[in-house]
Amino acid sequence: MTIPSDPRPGDLLVSAGRPSVAFYPPGTVHGPRELDRFEFAWVLQGSAEWWSGRLRHNLTPGSLLLVRPGMRDQFRWDARRPGRLGHVQFDLAGGGETAGWPVLRAAGPDDPLRGLTRYLLWLGSREPEGWSAAAERWSAATRGALGLLLTLFVAGPLPVGMPDTGLPPALEPV
Repeated sequence: MTIPSDPRPGDLLVSAGRPSVAFYPPGTVHGPRELDRFEFAWVLQGSAEWWSGRLRHNLTPGSLLLVRPGMRDQFRWDARRPGRLGHVQFDLAGGGETAGWPVLRAAGPDDPLRGLTRYLLWLGSREPEGWSAAAERWSAATRGALGLLLTLFVAGPLPVGMPDTGLPPALEPV
């Protein structure tokens, strides 16, 4: 087995903001905006159309979007339903080449991306007793989860087409 010398995308992570949730009334337009940091954004409720230049995507729960610094983008939320969006901004070391990285992934029910985004929101929503003393540990947990999320998002491996039968593993072959 050969170990690649290139760093994993998550190894480039140098700082992370606090993961949080934004709420949007029906029909809200957010943007245009231009970020100076990377941002993961994922729909928790509702649906939105997202675009940046010629890129255009319909976002629904399970959609995970990676916005890069310098992208000018905009969200248009469904006119009939409110929307909720989880998001976290972060910085990467160096000016690594990210042009080949995906912009959007659709996470399936057994996909680790869903669990990692839920964990990030849990971390962002907590202010444990003794917050100032625990802040570095909490921040390290956020950076670790975000680094793994970025590595899996960009380079995998991610499950593809794994049907969830709901059966215990011992009965699966039967």
